[in-house]
Amino acid sequence: MIWQNPLAWFGSLFLAVPILLHMLGRHRSRVQEFPSLRFLTTTRLLPARRTRISDWLVLASRTLTLLLAVLALAQPLLLTHDRERAASRTLARAIILDTSASMLRGSTNGERGIVLARREARALAQGAQTSVVIETASPALAVRGAIAWLNTQPSRAELAVVSDFQIGTLDKADLADIPTSVGIRLRPTPVAVGDSVFTSTAPFGADALITRTTITSDQTSVDWRRTATVDSGPRAHVEILVGTKDSVALDVVRRATVTLGGATMPASRDVIALVYPAHAARRALLLGAHPLHAPWMTHVIAQLLTDSLLLATVTDVAVATDSITTAHAAVTVVMRNAAGGAVLLAAGDSIDGHNRLLLFTQFELASLTSPALLHAIEHAVSNATPLREYDPARVTADSLRKWERAPANITRPRVTNAWVAPPTESDGRWVWLAVLMMLGVESWLRRSRPNASRDVIA
Repeated sequence: MIWQNPLAWFGSLFLAVPILLHMLGRHRSRVQEFPSLRFLTTTRLLPARRTRISDWLVLASRTLTLLLAVLALAQPLLLTHDRERAASRTLARAIILDTSASMLRGSTNGERGIVLARREARALAQGAQTSVVIETASPALAVRGAIAWLNTQPSRAELAVVSDFQIGTLDKADLADIPTSVGIRLRPTPVAVGDSVFTSTAPFGADALITRTTITSDQTSVDWRRTATVDSGPRAHVEILVGTKDSVALDVVRRATVTLGGATMPASRDVIALVYPAHAARRALLLGAHPLHAPWMTHVIAQLLTDSLLLATVTDVAVATDSITTAHAAVTVVMRNAAGGAVLLAAGDSIDGHNRLLLFTQFELASLTSPALLHAIEHAVSNATPLREYDPARVTADSLRKWERAPANITRPRVTNAWVAPPTESDGRWVWLAVLMMLGVESWLRRSRPNASRDVIA
């Protein structure tokens, strides 16, 4: 026997109600005529409080009715042999499909890895009675959501991941919190691995710094070349609004950002304005701002929240004090520091008829967070492939086999949230039938049993 809604057992506390009603109930006395006392003055009769329980059968029927109602709400399910055997034949499968940049490479048969992965995902979905496919560039972050969906399924559960399993995509720690009853299936996609070469250009003072990175199976080499040609077009996407005396500090921040790796941004009319506390028009920009409304704005915010370097520097940064308040209706708090103070706020406005994302920083320009923030913003709107996607290393096939396991043969409730709808199959309907029968028994007892305690001679 399993209980699909165990929190309903808290309703058993109400079993004390009929007992208290029987003990504290008042009963009106019945007047009996007595011939020899008919000339005595009539006195007012008061209700008599019963000090001990009477009508034990009525009390027992009422208590049993409440107990059966609680049992029915707890959604009992009797695991018979036939049910266990039927559950062992059903399977719910959550499939995580890796769509990161490395999956766009060619495979051993000439097709792209993502094409093979989607084909494998469809085959896995057809092999289960219930399935869901989650396409994501970050499979490790999707594991928790996949398990949450599996917890709502009444049958055996299995998590399947289809990926090239590039180092950093998924590791043993990401699978450690998966319940032991949930199976794990890992399907590697045979993506061809070769030397990777990519080039990026970033401003360096009045010049340009060209970085050429070559990644092979056993080493990574980087060549830097400084030229006198500056292509300022791509970086016009990000405006940095600072105080009039912060030009030197701004140049230092730009140089520090280049050392973190430049990014190539696509042609677009959308603009991001990074507003620092010392900017003279900061408050006016806030008062004229409106809430985020364009999809690309929310995309940038989501990318910032996953930037590991930015999150590491924001944790301990001190908050600058200025007149900006987070109570403004148009402002969205994006990040907070360890003390709970808002360090990055977002809003929107328009300039020359085009959308602009306003990012209000609460830390000083000279802090270490500034280059990390600028680097994260540029990569959030960049069309360049992240550096980690060029890593040729893959998780070995032996490691993947060690991480795999079969799902449990006997179904067990995995619903961690009591408010999640329980499985459709339940034996509670038979208990409700018993409740109706007990209500009929209790009604018959009240009408048929003589109650001598209510006959009082007065």
